[in-house]
Amino acid sequence: MEESKNQQSLDGLISKGSPSTLPLIIQTIATLEDPLLKEGYVSAVAKKFRVSKKSISQMLQAMSNQQTDDSDVKAIVSANFEGLIDLTSDNQGNAVFLVSPPLIGGLEQHYSWSDGINDFVPPSIDKIPFLLPRAQEVLNHYSHDDKELMPDLLKYLLRFCYLRDGQAIIVASAIFASYLQDHTDIHYLPIISLVAEPAHGKSRLGKAAAYASYRGVVLNGIREAHIIRLAEDYAASIFIDLRSAWKKIAAEKCEDLILGRYEKGHQVMRVISPEKGAFADSRFFKAYGTTYIASNEPLDRILETRCIPIFMEHHPNEFENPTEQHGLEMRERLVAWRAKNLYKSLPTVDQVEGLQGRFWDISSTLLKICTMVNPDYYEMLKSELIRIGVEKVELKRSSWEGTIIQNIMNLAVSSNISNNGLVQMNVLLTNLNKMLPNGRNISSQYLGLKLKGMGIKTKHIKGHSNIVIDRVQIDQLCQQYGIKTPDVTGPVKDSNLD
Repeated sequence: MEESKNQQSLDGLISKGSPSTLPLIIQTIATLEDPLLKEGYVSAVAKKFRVSKKSISQMLQAMSNQQTDDSDVKAIVSANFEGLIDLTSDNQGNAVFLVSPPLIGGLEQHYSWSDGINDFVPPSIDKIPFLLPRAQEVLNHYSHDDKELMPDLLKYLLRFCYLRDGQAIIVASAIFASYLQDHTDIHYLPIISLVAEPAHGKSRLGKAAAYASYRGVVLNGIREAHIIRLAEDYAASIFIDLRSAWKKIAAEKCEDLILGRYEKGHQVMRVISPEKGAFADSRFFKAYGTTYIASNEPLDRILETRCIPIFMEHHPNEFENPTEQHGLEMRERLVAWRAKNLYKSLPTVDQVEGLQGRFWDISSTLLKICTMVNPDYYEMLKSELIRIGVEKVELKRSSWEGTIIQNIMNLAVSSNISNNGLVQMNVLLTNLNKMLPNGRNISSQYLGLKLKGMGIKTKHIKGHSNIVIDRVQIDQLCQQYGIKTPDVTGPVKDSNLD
C-alpha cells in the first residue's frame, strides 16, 4: 500500500515538477523497494529533467548511504570546471551547479556533473565562504532581457557611499568583469584600490562591490593560505580591508600573490613537501582574480601600476551598511548575465590616447565590458580613465625616475646634444645630489644600476661613464613620464662624441 502511494506521489511530482522539486523527487524514489520500479523512475526523471542517470544514481546513493558496484569511483568535489556558470543553492538550501555546456549553451541545474573524464559534485554549503545565489532566481532572470542591469548596479553602489559618476562606472564595470574573468577575451583585471583617510566610505564601497561581485569574499586580515585557496579552489573575488594594506601584505609574504591577481595565467610556486625532493616537493597555484583593496596609507608603487585608484571624498550624507543579503539580488542577475555572455566575443575598442602600457591593459578590459553591457556609459568611463591616466603620469613625473629623465633632458638641451651624443654621468650625479636633503647622496653605482633598470644606455670612455642620448628611447621615456621633449637642432659638441 505504501509503495502504491509513493508511486502516485511520484507520478504527480514528475509530471508537474521543475528543477527546484528534483531533490524531493529523488528522496521519494529512494523510498521505493522494488529495484525495477526504482530504475524505471530514474529513467523517467532523467528524460524529464535532462539529467544523466548516473547523476541520479549518485544522489540516491548519497541519500541511502549505500554503496553500488561503482562505489570505488569517487566524484571530485569542485567549484570550477569548464561550463560551470556558478555554484548556487536550491530551494532546500543545498549547493547545486548551474551549467552552460560549451557549444550547446542554455542553463541547466545539476547536482553533479560529468565532463566525460571526471565526475564533479559541489562542496557542501558550510564549506563555501560566500552567500550562494538562488538557482531558481538566476533561472528566472536568465529567461528575460535585463536591460536595466547597469543602471541598477550603479544605484546599488550609491546606496552605500558617495562616488562621482565616472568612479561609479569604473567600479560597476569591474564588478561585471568579475563575472567574465574566465572569458577567452579577457587577460587582465584591474585591481580597484580605495585610498583615503578614515571614515570616507572605503569599507562600505569595498564590501558593496565584493558582495555584488562573482563569489565575493571580504577579508579583514590576510593569510597566504587563504588567498591561495580562494583563488585556486573558488576563483573568488576578494576585498582586502586593512589600515596599512601593503605593509600587512609584505609582512605575510603575499606580495607575489597580490601582484599577480591582475593577470590571467599568473601562478605562484610554493614548497609543500620538502622531504620529497626536487620536482616533487613543490606545487604551482593560481593567483588570478578580481581584487579590491582599501587602505588608509598609500600602496606600493609597483602594486599601483596594476591598480585603478578610487580616491574617496568625504560626504556627510547617511549611507546604508552593506551586507551579503543586500548584494544577493544583484549577484543573481549578474550570474544570469554571465550565462548569456560567457561564450560571446567581447567587442573591440580603439586605443585611447593618454592610456598607455599596463594602464591601457587593465583599462581596456573595463572599456570592452562597458561597451558590451551598455555603450551609453562608454564616454563617461573613458573620460574618467583618461583623468586617472593623467594623474598617474603626473605622479610618475615627480618620481625619482621622472626626475632622472628630466635632468638628462636638461643636460642634453643645455649642451645642445642630439642623437647619439653623450652626457657625462658625473654631471648628472652632481645635479641629482644637489636636489637631495643635506647629508643624503646617491652613489655612482646606484645611479648606474638605476639607469640600467630604466633601459638607458651608458658607455665608458677613457675611464668616465657617459649616458648615451638615444632620442627615440628618451622621447618614449619622456612620454611615459609626462615630460616635454624640446627639439635639439644645433650641432653636436665634439667633446661628447666617441
